[in-house]
Amino acid sequence: MSNQIEADLPKKERLFQALIEQLRIQSMDEINISQLCQKAGVSRMYYYRNYVSLEDIVREKLDQMFHDYLLQIEKYKRKGHEAMNSSLSSRQ
Repeated sequence: MSNQIEADLPKKERLFQALIEQLRIQSMDEINISQLCQKAGVSRMYYYRNYVSLEDIVREKLDQMFHDYLLQIEKYKRKGHEAMNSSLSSRQ
C-alpha cells in the first residue's frame, strides 16, 4: 500500500481512501487521526473542521453515493420516458 493517497484527489476523497486503507489493517478504534491525516495529505485542522468522528467520513461518502445513485435513476427514468414518448409520437 502507498504511504500517501494521490494528491490530485479532493481532500475529502483522500481522507476516505486513507480510512479504507487503514481499516484493512486496523479497527476503527485503533486508527490515529494524525496518521490518517498524514496518509491523506491533509491537516488535522481540516479534519476537525469537517468531521466529528471517523464514522462521519464513511457517512458522508455513503450519502454522496446514495445521492449519485438517485440521480442515475432519475436520468434513466427520464431517458426511458423520452424514448416512450418518441415512440408514441412516431406512430401518429
